[in-house]
Amino acid sequence: MSLSGDADVLPLADLLQVSAAGRRSLRVRMRAGTVTGALYLVDGELVHAELGPLIGRDAAHAALGARGLAYTVDPGVAPPRRTVDASVPHLLLEAAQRLDEGSLPHVAARPSAPQLGLPSRRRVAAVALLAAVTAAAVASTLVLWLQRGGGRAVTPAAVVAAPADRGGAAVVDGPAVEAADLTGPDDQPPARLDGAAPARPVSDLALTPTIVCRALVDRDGRVREVSVYRSRLELAAFEAAAVDAVRGWRFAPARQGGAPVAAWVNLPVSFAGTTATARVRIKGSDTIGGALGPALAQAFMARRPDVEVTVEALGSATAFVGLLDGTADLGAASRPVKPAELDDAARLGVRFDELVLGYDGLALVVHPDNPIAALTIDEASRLFRGEITRWSELGGPDRPVHLLSRPGYSGTHDFFVDKVVRRGDGHDPATIDAGAREIEHSDALVAAVAADPDAIGYVGLGWVDAGVRAVAISPGAGAAAIAPSAATVRDGRYPIYRALLIYSAGAPRGAVADFLRFALSPAGQELVAASGFVPGDTPAEVLAALAADDPGDAAARGELVARLPFGRASATLSEAARVELAPLAQRARGDGARILVVGHADADGDPRDNVEVAARRARATAAWLIGAGVPRDHVTVESSGADAPVGTNTTAAGRDRNRRVDVFVTPAR
Repeated sequence: MSLSGDADVLPLADLLQVSAAGRRSLRVRMRAGTVTGALYLVDGELVHAELGPLIGRDAAHAALGARGLAYTVDPGVAPPRRTVDASVPHLLLEAAQRLDEGSLPHVAARPSAPQLGLPSRRRVAAVALLAAVTAAAVASTLVLWLQRGGGRAVTPAAVVAAPADRGGAAVVDGPAVEAADLTGPDDQPPARLDGAAPARPVSDLALTPTIVCRALVDRDGRVREVSVYRSRLELAAFEAAAVDAVRGWRFAPARQGGAPVAAWVNLPVSFAGTTATARVRIKGSDTIGGALGPALAQAFMARRPDVEVTVEALGSATAFVGLLDGTADLGAASRPVKPAELDDAARLGVRFDELVLGYDGLALVVHPDNPIAALTIDEASRLFRGEITRWSELGGPDRPVHLLSRPGYSGTHDFFVDKVVRRGDGHDPATIDAGAREIEHSDALVAAVAADPDAIGYVGLGWVDAGVRAVAISPGAGAAAIAPSAATVRDGRYPIYRALLIYSAGAPRGAVADFLRFALSPAGQELVAASGFVPGDTPAEVLAALAADDPGDAAARGELVARLPFGRASATLSEAARVELAPLAQRARGDGARILVVGHADADGDPRDNVEVAARRARATAAWLIGAGVPRDHVTVESSGADAPVGTNTTAAGRDRNRRVDVFVTPAR
C-alpha cells in the first residue's frame, strides 16, 4: 500500500524524522515540477537519494529544499545502491545550515525557510557551536556528537584555488568536488600517503580532543587550503597544531571518472600521546546530553584518561536506536522506554536495563515582561492545545499567544504531552497545536522565549536562565501554585517532574560500568545538581545486581529463576510465590540442583534493619524449599539488604520492586 502527499501538508523533513524514529524501510518517490527522484530508507537509515541529475547527499538536500514537492511513499522497497552514509537527523541539520549559507543545492526554485520544514540556523546554533561531524565519526568529549557517516562543511560548488602554501602553483583549475560524493566505479577520494600526527600541545584541558579539519586537496595531492571545521575558543592550541600538521600531509589525489580532481575532504586529526584504550558512547536525550552528559564525561575522563567518553544528544528516541544498532553503549532518555521500543529489543534478543540518574522538573517559561505568574495544569493544557489563543483570556495583555515546542521525537515533548496536554489521561488523543513552532534544542527555545514577549515554551528546569521566567504551576483549581525548583521537585510538590534515565543493552560492564558508577557516586551526583537537576538516590551497587541478573553472568551465581515480591516489612511468602517455587522444588529434588536464595529490601529505615528483614525473607523462602523436599545442604541463603535495588527508592513503585527475594539455580555437576 502506498501513501501520497506533498511537502506543504507534511514537510519531507518531518516524514523522514518519523520514518527514522520508527526504523522504517521504504521508498519515497518525489516530483518537483518536471524533476523526479527517490529517497530510500532501510531500518530508518537513509541509504540512497536521487533527484534529477543529483545523487547522494546533494540530492537529499535538494529534495528538502524543493518548492512544490509531491511524494509517494512505498513501504519495503529495496534501494538500487548505497549513495548516502549519514543519519537523518544529521542530514536535516546539515541541510538547514546550507540553507542559511545560501549553498543548498536545488533543481527548482528555492523556497523560503518555512517551506523546508527544517530548523533554521538560529535553531541549530547550539549544535553548530558544539558539533564536529567527521567521516570516521570521531570527536572530543565536549563536542556534541551528531551521527556516524562523515559530515561536510558548506563549500560553494565553484572553488577558487588559494595560493600554494609551500611553493609551486596550485593546480585546481576547475570546480573542486566533495570527497563524500566520489562514489562512482572509477571514483576515489583523496588517500593520505604520509604525514605525522601532531604532538599534544601543553594544556590543562582534561581530555585530548580530536580536531576536524576541512581541507582542499588539489590534483597533485597537496593540501592547498585548510581550516578547522567547527572552531572552539577553548581548543585554540589544539586547533592550531592540527592545522599546521595537515598543511604538511601528502595525499594520493582524488579521482573522478578515473581522472585526478581537486576535492574537499573532512580530516579528523588525533594527537600523538592519546592514551585512551576504551570508549563509552552515549546517545539520546538533549536534556541530559546538553550540559550534564558532557560534564560527567569530562570529569570521568579526568580520573580515567584511558577511557574516551562521547556524548550525542539528538533526542530520547535515538537512545534506543543506538542501543539496538550497536552505535551506543548507553542510552540517555528523559522519558521511559516505549512498548514499541521494547518490542524491537525483544525481537533482536536485547534486554534493556534502566537506571535513574536524577530528576528534572519541566518548567513553562515566558518572557520576563509577561505578567502571568501562575497557571493550572488545565490552563497550560488549553494553551498548548490551541484553545487559549490570547493572553487576555488568562488576565494578561490582549496579545496573541506564541506557542514554542520541542520536536515530536524529543522525550521532553512526549513527557509534556502526556503530563500536561493530556493531563495524565492516557486515552486522550490530544496533542500540541499544529501552529506551535518547533525548536530543536532546549537552549534555543529559551533564547526564543527571551526574545518574544508573547511566547511560552517548556524546557527542563536546568535550562531556565535569567532571560526567561518560569511560571508557577497548580495541579488544579483552588490548589496552591508551586514554583519549579530543585527542592519542590525533590519533595514532589511541583506537579511536572520526571526521572532522568540511563539505559544499557544488558548489564553494563567494563568502562561502561565504571562510568555509571562515577555518575551515581557523590561526585557524579554533585554534577547532576550543578547542572540544575535533582540528584537521584540510585546506589552504585545496583550495577552488581544488574550483572548478577544478566543472562550472560549466569555462571557466576547461577540462573535467576524467580524474583519473589514481599510486602512492606514483611517476610511472609505469598501464595503466588509458593506456586512459583513448586516446580523449582520438584526440579531440585530430581536433579540435585543447588539453590541460592538472596533477600533484598528497600532503602527506608535503618540499614541494619533492612539487612535483617532481607535475611528473614531469604530464610523464609529457603525454609519453604526445604519443607518441599529440597536437601538442606543444597540451599544457600544470603542477604543484600538495600544494597542491590532494581528500582528507585524515591517512588512507591520502585520500593515495591526492591522488596524481593531472588532465587538462583546452579545445575548439579
